[in-house]
Amino acid sequence: MTPPPSPRPPKRRWPTRLAWTLLILGGLGAALVVDVYNALERLGPRDARSLAADPVGPDLATLRQTFQTELRLPAAPPERPPTPPEGTVELVRYPAPLGENLAWVTPPREQAPGPAIVWIIGGFDFGLGDTPWRPAPRRNDQSARAFREAGIVTMYPSLRGFMGNPGARECFYGEVDDILAAARWLATRPDVDPKRVYVGGHSTGGTLALLAVESGDLFRGAVALGPTDDPRGYDECIGWEVEGLEAQVRAPVEHIDRVLAPTVIFEGEHGNADAARNLARWAGEAPVQVHVFGGFDHFDLVAPATEAAAAAIRADRGVEPGLHVPPAEVLRHAGRSPPPAPPKK
Repeated sequence: MTPPPSPRPPKRRWPTRLAWTLLILGGLGAALVVDVYNALERLGPRDARSLAADPVGPDLATLRQTFQTELRLPAAPPERPPTPPEGTVELVRYPAPLGENLAWVTPPREQAPGPAIVWIIGGFDFGLGDTPWRPAPRRNDQSARAFREAGIVTMYPSLRGFMGNPGARECFYGEVDDILAAARWLATRPDVDPKRVYVGGHSTGGTLALLAVESGDLFRGAVALGPTDDPRGYDECIGWEVEGLEAQVRAPVEHIDRVLAPTVIFEGEHGNADAARNLARWAGEAPVQVHVFGGFDHFDLVAPATEAAAAAIRADRGVEPGLHVPPAEVLRHAGRSPPPAPPKK
């Protein structure tokens, strides 16, 4: 079973809907509606909610302690995982909130405890396919093999509602609990330093990685490649009809300013760049590094970005977390030169 390609960057529809609602319900003139539409089109999805909401509320970890979602979809049919080549990854079960889930993880090694990462592959099938080892062109290599090749213990967890794992699909909510559980299990391995566990992912996996790092202080850092700011824009699993807390607990942009661990958000200019910029806009003083790379898209950035991120994780050895991935290193791994510096005035 091969995971489907990562989704295309999400569409944005809410400004149009909001403008028409104001026109019909508020009796506004056409000129005012145009002004409202133009203003909201320049803003991100968080702005629309914040027009009427308290901008300072509980963080995501606090919300998750009590909020019970009503958004559940039927589980996918159970599948048997493929057989990985010897020495790449092995099949394990990890204790999740609803029972045991399946995962791929690099085999244990006799080495001093070191860094580890929980990596979520993109797409909407959060099961176990052959992506971690399947040969792929560099322009679309979603394997995250760079972490394994750098000696970083790498875990690819399957999530609730897939592979016969207990539970229903919850569309970016309960799946986060499974990711947190996977990280706790990973931290118990003798070859893993429990203080050097990271989370990362690409596309929908990057979105889940952001929600995971926003949900507490479990991780030393996060790497999110091509995430979205609000998963309703995917037009898959969850849509714009979902509002209120059901939407808020699933939107990374609502909580990005509360991130505690260093978090890297990278995307290509021809990918989901608007979402990356909106996340940067709302990050405030949080330790969030956002960079949009010109000349790249949603897929060809992944290989060089994971290679640069793996090196940065290996170098992050200080007492305090200090994950930082220089954009120039991503370009170097991509075989491209940094843009020239602007002339001095």
